[in-house]
Amino acid sequence: MQFIDKNLGWAVGTGGTILKTTDGGDDWRLQKSNTTNDLYTVFFLDENTGWAAGEYGTILKTTNGGTTFIEEEKEIPSEFSLSQNYPNPFNPSTTINYQLSTSGFVTLKVYDVLGREVATLVKEYKQPGVYNSQFSIRNSQLSSGVYFYTLKAGDPSLRSGHGFIQSKKMILLK
Repeated sequence: MQFIDKNLGWAVGTGGTILKTTDGGDDWRLQKSNTTNDLYTVFFLDENTGWAAGEYGTILKTTNGGTTFIEEEKEIPSEFSLSQNYPNPFNPSTTINYQLSTSGFVTLKVYDVLGREVATLVKEYKQPGVYNSQFSIRNSQLSSGVYFYTLKAGDPSLRSGHGFIQSKKMILLK
């Protein structure tokens, strides 16, 4: 909920609900939004320009005081990809970027050269988009050497044609 003065305020909630008050909260009017995703936060710069944000990366914007909220367009990647970590070699942490062209269950895991899993960085359902994950060895017993990270996204069997599996090598220098 946000008020920009003692009378004018907005509140958001489940199912894309956006409410507006002009009398300090005595009466609330439902505003128009084009999403059914739950909304978690609302912010207004002034009486006309504001944003609401919620689940699955939903971002709505209005320039007319909230009479109508329009979803801001997000560029959806056209393909899956896994980027080389940076920095590489690394110590004590590195960043791994990846992009998803379709929604689905995603895992990003780190393995040693013998194929033993040493860390799970991501294990959740994700929407299409661009993401990054941090791998840190602080307080870790990992030794210097070569490690591999593997991204699995979508249907792991790849039967649907909407799956992705790729691994890359990274080097830890202590």
